[in-house]
Amino acid sequence: MIVGFSKHGTGGSKGPIQYLTSTQSPDGTLRQPTPVVLRGDPALVGRLIDSLDFKHKYTSGVLSFAPGESIPPEMEERIMDEFERVAFAGLEKDQYSILWVRHSHANHAELNFLVPRVELSTGKSLNIAPPGKASRELFDTFRSMMNAEYGLADPEDVSRARDVSLPNHLARLHADATRKGQALQADIREAITEHVRRAVDAGAVKDRDGVETFLKSQGYTIPRAGKDYLTVLDPQTGERLRLKGGLYNRERFNPYDTTHQQVRYGVPDPARAAELAATIERLSAARARYHQERYGTPGDGLTRQRPPRGPELPGRGEALSGVGF
Repeated sequence: MIVGFSKHGTGGSKGPIQYLTSTQSPDGTLRQPTPVVLRGDPALVGRLIDSLDFKHKYTSGVLSFAPGESIPPEMEERIMDEFERVAFAGLEKDQYSILWVRHSHANHAELNFLVPRVELSTGKSLNIAPPGKASRELFDTFRSMMNAEYGLADPEDVSRARDVSLPNHLARLHADATRKGQALQADIREAITEHVRRAVDAGAVKDRDGVETFLKSQGYTIPRAGKDYLTVLDPQTGERLRLKGGLYNRERFNPYDTTHQQVRYGVPDPARAAELAATIERLSAARARYHQERYGTPGDGLTRQRPPRGPELPGRGEALSGVGF
């Protein structure tokens, strides 16, 4: 899982809510499965955003999971709960508003969130992702804690790094290897496949010829190319590695077919999760102190003018047949 924040935040609610809830992608293709509202009411959140006179009216982002990862409802609930606990540390649930929408049409699960940038009891601006080291550390720690707890793919795992070049990444794999033989080979094959798939997702690779061109551009030699496989040379050892699966099939190119090469994710790491949970408590406590100093705490005698309650919110897991704003 990775945590990403959008650069958008000014303007009205129409754009972000349409993006989250529309049954069509921005390119006009139909989203199947359709988006599902998990928490919040798009109409109420939209009206709240549009009522603000701040320059920055909302914060939006996504918790994105790797292809092939199954995220059951109880895991969704736990991850959303923990995100809110961290992001809104020190605040009660009636002091903030958030909309959660699941996307699963792009071959992987996403939990998208939209937050009006206002603390509801005071009307003051509320930014859950301010620039700076403290905020990055908080959400990076949250991400890694959830990944360790559930055994999800983590960008800090050297076997699944996505933000370094492929040659440098494989060099790190060798340097960090604590396993030998087929296990390391499997990690290398997975790393190569993940980087190629990333190029596919970016639109740089569209077919098997594109895969070959990409690997060669990364400095790799392809001594053998069959109809449904490629053989590449491990640059560290010169050993041949055979790559199979939909990415490497010339006639039936399918980037997300893992029939021949299952993506191997990690296993839960309770010890690391506990260590990161302790760090989260420290970081969240600092955020809670700031929030309470800025907005006050429940029962402190401050006059709280809460907005009137709106209509009943949609239930969890309500699929959208189309929302227009």
